[in-house]
Amino acid sequence: MTFPRATTRWEGAAWRRHVLWLPALALLAIVSCTGGQAGPATEAPEPTPTPTHTVAPTATAAPSPIPTDGPTATAVPSPIPTPAATATAMPSPVGTSQRAPPGGGTLRIAVPHGPAHFDVHREASPALIMWGPGLVYSRLFRFPSGPDVATPSSVVECDVCESWRMVDPTTYRVVLRPDVRWHDLPPANGRLLRASDVVFSYERQATPGWPNADLLRNLESAKAIDDLTLELRLGRPDPEFLSILADGHSKIVAPEVVALNGNLLAGPNIGTGPWLWEETTSVRSVFVANPDYYEPGLPRLERLEIAFLSEGTRFSALLTEVIDLVQLDETNLTAALERKPDLQTVGIMQPGSGMELAIKTTSGPFESLEARQAFFASLRPWETVAQIWGGDGFVSVGLPVPERSWLLDEAELRGYFSAPGTPARPLAGDAIEPDIEVVVGLFGERYRIHADAIAQALTRAGLTPTVRETTTRDFGDDVWFGGKFQVFVGAQPPIASLTDYLFAVYHSKGTWNTTGYSTPELDALIESQAVELDLTQRREMVLEVQRRIIAGAHRFAPASRIAQWAFLPAVKNFHPNTVRGENGFLTRIGLADNAQR
Repeated sequence: MTFPRATTRWEGAAWRRHVLWLPALALLAIVSCTGGQAGPATEAPEPTPTPTHTVAPTATAAPSPIPTDGPTATAVPSPIPTPAATATAMPSPVGTSQRAPPGGGTLRIAVPHGPAHFDVHREASPALIMWGPGLVYSRLFRFPSGPDVATPSSVVECDVCESWRMVDPTTYRVVLRPDVRWHDLPPANGRLLRASDVVFSYERQATPGWPNADLLRNLESAKAIDDLTLELRLGRPDPEFLSILADGHSKIVAPEVVALNGNLLAGPNIGTGPWLWEETTSVRSVFVANPDYYEPGLPRLERLEIAFLSEGTRFSALLTEVIDLVQLDETNLTAALERKPDLQTVGIMQPGSGMELAIKTTSGPFESLEARQAFFASLRPWETVAQIWGGDGFVSVGLPVPERSWLLDEAELRGYFSAPGTPARPLAGDAIEPDIEVVVGLFGERYRIHADAIAQALTRAGLTPTVRETTTRDFGDDVWFGGKFQVFVGAQPPIASLTDYLFAVYHSKGTWNTTGYSTPELDALIESQAVELDLTQRREMVLEVQRRIIAGAHRFAPASRIAQWAFLPAVKNFHPNTVRGENGFLTRIGLADNAQR
């Protein structure tokens, strides 16, 4: 199969305007429960769930949307072009597996809402990709999870692949595991996965205009060499290519299942993953362990129930032990721990998601670097994030970096702001117009409170600010793309890829670069890191990119997100890595023996 020619990432803005806006609409409509790079983690209003079908898993089943996992593999950093192999498991008999269930009990999770439909290639929402019927599918690669994985982590490992190698900088040869079978449901009927299924899936995902097509824009061709071997050719070297194939949106689907209805909008939900879909209603999705899953011993649970509940209801359900595992904001988490001290908690840093501050540099009082630096000197970002966001945020430049070590060190970052107690220095020059407007998108109450703190900082800098609130949709139209602001406070753009983020937001030709700030040196660094395959070299480039961004004093993230999870003591081995819509950690969760139900 040959894909449409891939343009360079800095050629024009058409593809960014067309594709990146679709995830933005998803952000404005939903609350993301993920971290990392599959989608934003902002506090957008929650819509009423769209009722879906309740259907047994048959050939005429109903909708399904979400990603799944695969075998345990030796982790390989995606930017390093060296082979990685996974263990090979023996196939189970089709549909008649005598293997004992690997674990036991039912885990009950709560998320904000359910999927609107079940077609994983036609939906960007984590409601489908992470927490819905997308759980039934596998990918070629995945992101690992476990007690030894420092999150966020974009290291990749094989899912349905057994090994891979880089033939040259733009050609990959991938060998599939020989024991991967489709679920034993018609029309797939437990047949073995073939390389042609992967080619079909990528061709379908790349359908022009579909929300996940842009992930594969650099894939020029995909070819099945034989039943177990794939050859993938790129338009140019890409250090993020394996991460793209591990992205939760890059699901592998069966041609004959798609052919039943011509699409997957109403299912059936049949994949090769660890979970069999049982039902999705307006209030929950239910999955059971796949007895023929290719990774021995997984899933550890027999059953997975994912309820669709509002934040307040999730809080109450956890306290009454109706729900075992839930994500809460810092306020509710603190209240839950006060009432139920034995609750367990996990916080996950999610660079690239949360709240950002941006300043227009092409007009108004902040055209000069000196004026912008004086404003930054009036900010107290670490004090403010602690007061407003508690344990729910951290200060960063705001890039969706693949690993924590790619973030600028806090000590270095603090050097661009005044130390606590240092008097703010007023903006220089009598010609500066003192009146200034701060536009805040209503992505949550703390965004509005933080905007008031920014206004106070502007006052300390000698300006006269007013705060204007706007809906999330108008914020997207007028601010993200329209550039109608002097200062804005809002959610970060929902762009999972580091390179895509840099080109869209910080490159001089970026569609999302509405601050107007750019330099030839910054453009050159962004372009160079996009094709740098050496992980160490690319990390140094990205660190230098962050230094140049923050030195320009025009945009940063005063409250990058930390996702807070709370769970009952009976839940064991919960080590989430939610980067780019990853949900493989669900297969490794277990329940204490006396808690299995």
